[in-house]
Amino acid sequence: LPADPAITWGVLPNGLRYAVQEHHQPAGKAVLRLRIAAGSLDERDDEQGLAHLLEHLAFNGTTHYPPGRLVTDLQHLGLQFGAHTNAHTSFDETVYKLDLPDASTATITTGLTVLADWAGGMLLPPAEVARERGVVLAEARDRDGWNLRTWRARFDVRYAGTALPQRFPIGLPDVVAGATPEALRGFYDRWYRPQDMLLVVVADAPVATVQPLLTPVLGSLTDRSQGAPAPGRGTLTATTAPVILVHHEAEADDTSIAWTHIAEAGPAPVDDATEARREAARSLAGRVFARRIAALVEADATCPLLGAGTDQGHWLDLAHTGVDGRARPGRALDALALLVREARRLRQYGPTAEELAAEATAMAQDLATAVTRADDRRSRDLAEHLIAQTARGEVVRSPAQVRDLLTPLLPTITPREITALLAEALARPGRTVVEISGREDLGADGPARVQAVLAQALAEEVAPPLARAAATWAYATDPGAPVGAATLTQDTDHGLVQAARTGLAVTVKATHFQPGRVAVALRLSVPPYPDPVVAGLLARAFLAGGLGKHPADEVERCFAGSGINVHASVDDGSFTLTATTTPDHLDRALDRLRAHLTDPGWRLPAYQRARLAWDEELAASEREPGDVADRLLRNHLLGHDPARRPVQAADLAASPVDAEACRTWLAPLLTTAPLTITVVGDVADPALVRDAVLRRFPARPSTLPPNAPSVAAARAALLPGAPWRPGRVDQRVPGTVARAALRVAWPTDDQLDIGQSRRRNLLASCLTDRLREDLRQRLGAAYSPGAYHLPSATRRGEGALVAVVQVEPAQAALVEERLHALADDLAQHGVSEDLLARMLAPVRKALPEVLRRDDWWLGTILARPDQQALRLGWADTILSDHAAITAADLAALAKATFVRDRALVVVATCQ
Repeated sequence: LPADPAITWGVLPNGLRYAVQEHHQPAGKAVLRLRIAAGSLDERDDEQGLAHLLEHLAFNGTTHYPPGRLVTDLQHLGLQFGAHTNAHTSFDETVYKLDLPDASTATITTGLTVLADWAGGMLLPPAEVARERGVVLAEARDRDGWNLRTWRARFDVRYAGTALPQRFPIGLPDVVAGATPEALRGFYDRWYRPQDMLLVVVADAPVATVQPLLTPVLGSLTDRSQGAPAPGRGTLTATTAPVILVHHEAEADDTSIAWTHIAEAGPAPVDDATEARREAARSLAGRVFARRIAALVEADATCPLLGAGTDQGHWLDLAHTGVDGRARPGRALDALALLVREARRLRQYGPTAEELAAEATAMAQDLATAVTRADDRRSRDLAEHLIAQTARGEVVRSPAQVRDLLTPLLPTITPREITALLAEALARPGRTVVEISGREDLGADGPARVQAVLAQALAEEVAPPLARAAATWAYATDPGAPVGAATLTQDTDHGLVQAARTGLAVTVKATHFQPGRVAVALRLSVPPYPDPVVAGLLARAFLAGGLGKHPADEVERCFAGSGINVHASVDDGSFTLTATTTPDHLDRALDRLRAHLTDPGWRLPAYQRARLAWDEELAASEREPGDVADRLLRNHLLGHDPARRPVQAADLAASPVDAEACRTWLAPLLTTAPLTITVVGDVADPALVRDAVLRRFPARPSTLPPNAPSVAAARAALLPGAPWRPGRVDQRVPGTVARAALRVAWPTDDQLDIGQSRRRNLLASCLTDRLREDLRQRLGAAYSPGAYHLPSATRRGEGALVAVVQVEPAQAALVEERLHALADDLAQHGVSEDLLARMLAPVRKALPEVLRRDDWWLGTILARPDQQALRLGWADTILSDHAAITAADLAALAKATFVRDRALVVVATCQ
């Protein structure tokens, strides 16, 4: 297959492969990735965890960057640690990542120098190794939990006979704790070989400019391995009978089920036209299966499955063919029986002709949408996609190439072809694994019960699938109404076309920042929610309730392939429906949003399913110290307001709120509350879009609040904020992993004085960096300490600056004191010019991109008509205001903010 012609491929004389692509989203930026084809599977038994520890140490001293220099030098360049400078280690790879603030030759050369240092110039000083061991152990503690334990149990069963169950990248604590520079150097020299490296550069710069930079910087890397053999990965232990896994986790947030066949398959098939057709057929089968399950869930209020899909793929020479899903609480065995029955139905009969035609059409439309949005792909996503596809041995093709290859093939794929593919995959020798894992406890005889259910499900006769009628949109697609009376205005300074009528404000901003993308937001101004359960259920179930004339699954079928995605959200004082689409489907998106506003479904089963899932999430979160600490903090920040406080499992269990309660409160507001409709994106004629909105949405009885001309006027219109309550809250948390979650908050203010809010954001970044240097780098006690500013957009005077740390319980008191000491130091001595420069550089470099983000205009600047004049000023001043920030500004804020006796301290501890 031909590769994407926009990508230039090459190999340096030392064997390092590279791919360079010019791309302009975001404008003026460059993304670098270096993949090392070595991970935890390349470790020996006594090295488990060294690959990951080595990745950490890349930031702790290299040829060009002595210990302590790399992060600070990159900050001066405009990169934030973690956000723009990162890495990950997996079973078969280590990937280093740099998102550069500009695409100049000098900056790209600096980025390549950093990557070259990571590839061959790590220093591994003993003192840095000793410190970073603690950081990695802290990361292991942070990541430990029910999810990791579940995956370990699954690997033990799925991949018996291979090295996978013993080679999780996080490693073994004893090995990490005892790791020496010599041991790390041994792994480094064996596996960091240029012939096993792939460099990816996606930049807003000509390939002819980037390509000559590679050899001078990376061409000197050498193979230091001396031909070291790779450790064996073992051989999958094949079985003839299904293997049963029942794994109970009281801390899990749901119960999952799976029926999967795993087989030794060798290297991935050659990615040619034949394999592309086979992959398309597998994709169609997966779409049909997921759609069938969704229809079953919609049709049966007591369906034991809450959702399901297929698991098909090739990973590490292993082929997976299976199905998995989520079970309704207490119904795991019934869910398994249903999952097996429906999977057998698909395997035996394949899709119906109607199903296949519908999904082929939708898939073809998806391919066309991908072409429309090709220029909107982010450089970071392109780089990650290129790395992943190359690692899988696939040809990297453009969206147009994929469309042109697959669109003619899709209508020719038959049900028999799909069943033959599934039969071929299942016929390979391997292991068939049946899994039930999560919250539901099946007891000591769980495996025997699963075996009995499976045997019965396999013995049942499976009837052919019934033909399903095509979904036809039941609502008018042409409103037929005239534009009607409205006040039409324009704001040429900001590129806005606007209209207003009673209770309705429409704003359209045409941009070409993100080609092929349009976003629409319908925001209802609502009174405070009467109960936090109402707010939570509406966010989770409003769209799941479908429409009066269509259940949710049918809505999705009506719009399959359209690229229209709709999301519901609730905030203090608003209920919002947001849709993203392509320019060609904007009218359809408006029709769909109008239907959700005028004829929501309010189906009780959807709200019941949402409550069940929410209940399990809440129960799980009450055993997670970080979640408990965040909930306690939020409750205190909101003044324990019963209508706003975070919902707990006991609250949900005691609440009678259901679909009818939500309907009683929201339904009248859907037709009466003031409505703001904002459209931002790639539209050709904003006036036509404005008129299309006006034809669909009439005037409303409630009037919009006036547009506040000043901060004082806007603030006066806000609801009063919660009173600040300093003090201390300690909470014991049940759980299995000893850790303490620490939150320290200081009062600030609401968001409306944007200059002060921006400076507080920067002050939080300064505290984050001090925490990183002290708690992570010096003490090795925490993996990702940080701080953030949380100003309210809806409550007068409400806001907080919050520090977040997770540590061992034995270190909690020490870390708390050090955190206060760092804040005290900022209050007493202010922010140094160097720290200010390092924190400001990434922000200033990112601001031009912020101004070109449709979601920022939609969700921040144009979100509220009552503050629009004020918020448009935020866009006008964002560059000049950040340029004017001084160390004295932050020193004054730090002195006023970091006052110990005004702090709120929350500590949630699991021991």
